[in-house]
Amino acid sequence: MSQTLSELSKTSQMVKEFIDRAEKHLKIVTFRFSSEDFARMLTKKAKEGVEVELITTPVDNIGDPKLRSKVEEIYRQLQTNGVKLQTCQWEVGEPRLTPTSLSGKLTSGIGEKWYSLHLQLLMTEKQALLTSQNLVPEEKLEIHYLSSDPRFLKETSNKFEMIQNLFFAPVEVDKTTLEGKVVNFLDQATLKDTLDLYRQDRRLKVKHYYADRLPGASMKKRAFHKPI
Repeated sequence: MSQTLSELSKTSQMVKEFIDRAEKHLKIVTFRFSSEDFARMLTKKAKEGVEVELITTPVDNIGDPKLRSKVEEIYRQLQTNGVKLQTCQWEVGEPRLTPTSLSGKLTSGIGEKWYSLHLQLLMTEKQALLTSQNLVPEEKLEIHYLSSDPRFLKETSNKFEMIQNLFFAPVEVDKTTLEGKVVNFLDQATLKDTLDLYRQDRRLKVKHYYADRLPGASMKKRAFHKPI
């Protein structure tokens, strides 16, 4: 296999083969996880002694009640069988302005939520796979970037660690502990709104984007892939 491979595919075979090759650890970030086939693969890997970590969105990212119940059971089975599962609770923006929100129209609990974890990334001890494919039963044309280049492996490992810090590391704000250092990027007005909503409904929500508060980065001349 070549060190780096870019491919368009209408099947999930490349992702399944990637998971199957994991021997020591398997780290996954995916916006949606609703596939029983992928769940069985991760369960099998965990039972074989592979350290499996999965970061995805909560079940109320899914509006259909039947599918939501199914995903709740998938999550339970994964955790029961040793998969370390974390669900990113952070919402961002205004879901009524986008057709991508699948959580319905309720104002609290399940509904009107737009989760911020728009990324599909898989890592093992030897390779990393950046893809547009969610771990769902549906198959459509997707793009995949597979590499074993040491620099790319380091970058993806850093990205996984950054996601854990941004969305899960505990931060105390005004005598309230929130999950995620993302609060460090909020101005005082937005932070107050976030705190008020969390104290009321236990929801973690950022209403506005503030691009000027994000870390700067230099752009080089190259091809970029945005997997959402």
